[in-house]
Amino acid sequence: MPSSAYNNTVFVMDFLTKLDPKSVLDVGAGFGRWGFLCRCHLGGGYSLQAKPDQGLRIDAIEVFRSNISSIYAAVYDNTFNDDARHALPQCGKYDVIICGDMIEHLEKDDGWSLIGEMRNHAAKALIVVVPFGDCPQGAVGGNEFEVHRSVWTRNDFTGPDVFV
Repeated sequence: MPSSAYNNTVFVMDFLTKLDPKSVLDVGAGFGRWGFLCRCHLGGGYSLQAKPDQGLRIDAIEVFRSNISSIYAAVYDNTFNDDARHALPQCGKYDVIICGDMIEHLEKDDGWSLIGEMRNHAAKALIVVVPFGDCPQGAVGGNEFEVHRSVWTRNDFTGPDVFV
């Protein structure tokens, strides 16, 4: 049986394909998973080395400098090496914003504030991927930004425009 992460990825990519965005912001990009998938699947599957003009802008916000690897140059048009709470207000609108496995690293009030700000910058959709329930985690590989500082549940995300 496929893992939950696999199911989430398939669901998100299917949803994104239907939205056909021309701009995507990957908030808390980490090692570049969502940007890579968007570049390959939304951009027509072109070679990352060629990076032709696909009519698709993909930007990243990543706070931990060591996560910004050589893949970023092939995947992202712009990378903002800053805390999302500081970088996002400087960003314009995007068709879609993806915040994958990131808000649990913020205190809950800060997470809600960031979600509100991301909604203001997302023209078509805001996609938030978060582990549900208490999933304690400390610093990973010396990255203090990896500490889980809040717990989120399905009940946190309700309403007619929410898919859980």
